[in-house]
Amino acid sequence: MPVGQRPLVRRRLRTELRQERERAGKSQAEVAKKMDWSLSKIIRLEAGQVGVSTNDLKALLDLYGVNETERRTFFIELARSARQQSSWWSAFRDIVPSSEYADFLGYETDATSLNYYCSLILPGLLQTEDYAREIFERTASAELDETTVDRLVELRMARKRQVLDRDDPPELNVVLDESALHRVVGGPEVMSDQISSIAEVAQLDNVTIRVIPFATGGHPGMNGPFEILEFNDPADPPVVQFDAAPRDVTLRDNGEILGMYRKIYADLTELALTEPESIALMNKVATDLGEG
Repeated sequence: MPVGQRPLVRRRLRTELRQERERAGKSQAEVAKKMDWSLSKIIRLEAGQVGVSTNDLKALLDLYGVNETERRTFFIELARSARQQSSWWSAFRDIVPSSEYADFLGYETDATSLNYYCSLILPGLLQTEDYAREIFERTASAELDETTVDRLVELRMARKRQVLDRDDPPELNVVLDESALHRVVGGPEVMSDQISSIAEVAQLDNVTIRVIPFATGGHPGMNGPFEILEFNDPADPPVVQFDAAPRDVTLRDNGEILGMYRKIYADLTELALTEPESIALMNKVATDLGEG
């Protein structure tokens, strides 16, 4: 899958095609036989791993009995949009490690609501250049050369611009474990600047940042960080993202998993300090680091 494709569009296409096949009462094996395809082709198509040509799409729609002109036009336009290569992260194809990470960048760019929980590392969208550089240098499974680190930092800063500085910025909700504020990454000055930057972003109307204090003790977020990405169109269900490594992610759009993590996120929010209390704590930690 080319890095430039818009995953939200491709996801909609595969979902709609699968639903039309199911309405037609046909199995994937039946479709493969009728289309003279291998079974793996229809499986990969419905998994969003391959695209579909206009001619193949029209033949599929015929097979599924989709005859309405408006509906057929919808599918053709959707497939055409899925093949477009104009996404901003195309410029970083040299360091985008997987198609799943490219999907994540696309979902994040299109999301109307981003709900983060972070434990040890502060969220990528809120990282300063110095903090991000230290994260890449210290947490990679193998040593990265300076050029690669520079490119990764460029990508992270581009993510911030593309998501937070767009004309219609998403609602950004962040719950932090207090430990993420006290783990001094890059030294006191870098960490102080990083926390001050987050406290400043927290003043924006579309941003809410809250901290779970040490005094809370054990809580449901201790199993690890995650992010819930939500979209404006009901036809685009939310996605849960898990960090697997500094440059990789795991995405899940399973309804059961989504429900579980929505419950966890709601519980974490209840355990967190209020917004004013959280900002006051962040400013205190930043000041203490700066004075130290």
